[in-house]
Amino acid sequence: MNYVKFSTNLPKTITFAEYNKGKEVEGKFGKQYYWGKLQENGQETSLYATERLNEILEQIQPAGRTLEITKYEDGNIKRWKIYEAGIDITPTGKATPKSEATGDLGKRIEALEKRVFILEASPLLKGNQKVEEAQEVNFDDIPY
Repeated sequence: MNYVKFSTNLPKTITFAEYNKGKEVEGKFGKQYYWGKLQENGQETSLYATERLNEILEQIQPAGRTLEITKYEDGNIKRWKIYEAGIDITPTGKATPKSEATGDLGKRIEALEKRVFILEASPLLKGNQKVEEAQEVNFDDIPY
C-alpha cells in the first residue's frame, strides 16, 4: 500500500475515513503514528505521522473530513499547517486566511487573497438563515 510522503511547503490533500486516533508504531526514526484508510487523489493510502502531527490530528478529529496538510520550516524547526476548505484549522491559535499564512501557496486562491469568501448557495445556511443567492462575506465577519 502507498503512504503519504510530505515534502516541505508542498501541501497534501487527504481524506480521512473513520479514525480520529493514530496507532503508535515503531519506525526507522523512532515513534510514529499510523493512520490508515485514507484517500489521496482518489487512491487509498496511509500516513505515518510524527508525534506533533499526530497530536494535531487527534485534536482536529479528522474522521470523515478532507484536510490539506503542509509541512513547512520555521528556521530549523519543522511545523505543520492544516487547512479545511481554505481555512487554517491548525490548533495553535486564531484561524488565518491561507493567503496570509503561507505566502505564495495561498495566492492560488484569489478569493482568500482579497480576504473574501464567495459563497455559492444551493442553498446554504448562514447561522440559522437560508441563503438563496451567491454573496460576498468578509473574512473578518466569520466567527472563530
